[in-house]
Amino acid sequence: MKPDQKRRQQRYDHRLRELVRHSGHPDLVAHLGVPRSTALSWLTDDDDRPVISDRMMEMGSSELQTEILTLRARVQKLRAIIRLLLVLIRVLGIGLDQTRLPEGTAKARLLRAIDRSKDSLSLKGALKVLRRMFLFTEGIFPTPTL
Repeated sequence: MKPDQKRRQQRYDHRLRELVRHSGHPDLVAHLGVPRSTALSWLTDDDDRPVISDRMMEMGSSELQTEILTLRARVQKLRAIIRLLLVLIRVLGIGLDQTRLPEGTAKARLLRAIDRSKDSLSLKGALKVLRRMFLFTEGIFPTPTL
């Protein structure tokens, strides 16, 4: 192996590890290419690290389908609210073409809102939404289809 190359560490399915631990037989997975030394380490390793998971992984098919339908309904409602707000902005004649961002508290409020949107949007995405709202208020874009 060349000095500038790193040895690639193998990753094994956690179910193989559990199989070896429960059976107590390290040779059980040898035919899959798992080295005996690795399988032996699985037997002696007292690794009780918690597994990070999500409640969704334990849900049945019908529960998942119910959640999908609930989320779709919520998205549909949010789309309707956004459309109403955008039309209201246009009807009230609120435009950003001649308006500078306010200083102080209002600007800080806008920046906080952009920061909070990072959970769902990238910075680029948040700025794109603001730009589209600006263009919408100026009548350049028709009512957005969300």
